[in-house]
Amino acid sequence: MRVLKPNRNDNCPCNSGKKYKKCCFISKDMKYRRLSSSKSKKNSMIVIRGLPSIFIIVGFLAFFFGARGAYRAYDSVNWLYVQGVVTSSSVHEYEYDDSDGYDHEGYRAKVFYSYSLNEISYIGNRVAYGALDSEAYSIVHRYPVGKNINVYIKPSDPNVSVLEPGLRANVFVFPGIGLLFFTLGCLSWVFFPRAFATKK
Repeated sequence: MRVLKPNRNDNCPCNSGKKYKKCCFISKDMKYRRLSSSKSKKNSMIVIRGLPSIFIIVGFLAFFFGARGAYRAYDSVNWLYVQGVVTSSSVHEYEYDDSDGYDHEGYRAKVFYSYSLNEISYIGNRVAYGALDSEAYSIVHRYPVGKNINVYIKPSDPNVSVLEPGLRANVFVFPGIGLLFFTLGCLSWVFFPRAFATKK
């Protein structure tokens, strides 16, 4: 049996004696508005808390690993060094898109070397902290296969090594970007809720 939906001006089916538009219709309308308001609040919370959280997490990780690399670069001048030999040296080509969508070619030096400490052999591949891709060919030229080299080793972890110790200016780029993202995320976390509250 098909139940007809009452019109707005009909008597309300709940037998309250009131018009449908002033009784149960209002209840249903309020329920719909509450659901719509709830969905709107959830969407707002994704923007208010979601985006700042992403910025904070990404910024923290970038700053942490970047700062760790910068500290290692600073500390590497005090590391002990051992004799090693270059086992592989080549320039790796790769392609990337710029912000306008154009393809470009990039070059990266891939240098591997072997060394040993306390009769234990290790393999390293870091030439310098903050080495630039633009230096790829000069790096490979400096470190041909078979060349004897000094390998600087972190005393507490011989797996961490570098050929050219010391700080370079561009070693601060990665932690700097991380700190910027983290700061923007924290500011957004504070001011986004106020901005949305003002709009309302």
